[in-house]
Amino acid sequence: MPFFGDIAYGDPGLPRNRTQAQAQARTRAAAVLLMLAAAATAVSGCGSAGASEPGSTSAPGPQSTSTPSSPSYPSSPLSTYVSHGSGSDSARLKGTLVLDSGCLYVEAPNGTDWIPAFPVDEVEWEDGKLLYQGSSYGDGDEILLGGSAGTSLKGVAKPDSCRDTDVWQVGQTD
Repeated sequence: MPFFGDIAYGDPGLPRNRTQAQAQARTRAAAVLLMLAAAATAVSGCGSAGASEPGSTSAPGPQSTSTPSSPSYPSSPLSTYVSHGSGSDSARLKGTLVLDSGCLYVEAPNGTDWIPAFPVDEVEWEDGKLLYQGSSYGDGDEILLGGSAGTSLKGVAKPDSCRDTDVWQVGQTD
């Protein structure tokens, strides 16, 4: 078999023994890890600094060429995520909007607080009001949201002031 012969007869690009092969593999793995660390550092530098409020005329925030990330709005109490596809779950959350320490929650009738995570392209925060599906909601207003329950904030941009609690992923309407 020619392939094995190439290895056995010392192809200059191939290792001569197992130890050399292991050393080359470790070197490649270290190089890959360094590149990933550099990429992660570069991406983390593109966080919310420079992101603009929805509807503003300033320059848009940084754009990602790979996996989209959720924008963060420092002056907004909203938690958001980047939606993919269309449709939503049929579960419903009814409760009262509560603005607490710069974070927006929905307090359910049983007293449970939820962080509502809205599709970023379907929600705005303007003049202290939540603008969603053509309606305006303020602190203390009743709201009904379709979506699904979760406990993970993975992929959700939220204000740092939000305490750890359950997440209600508001379903997208598109």
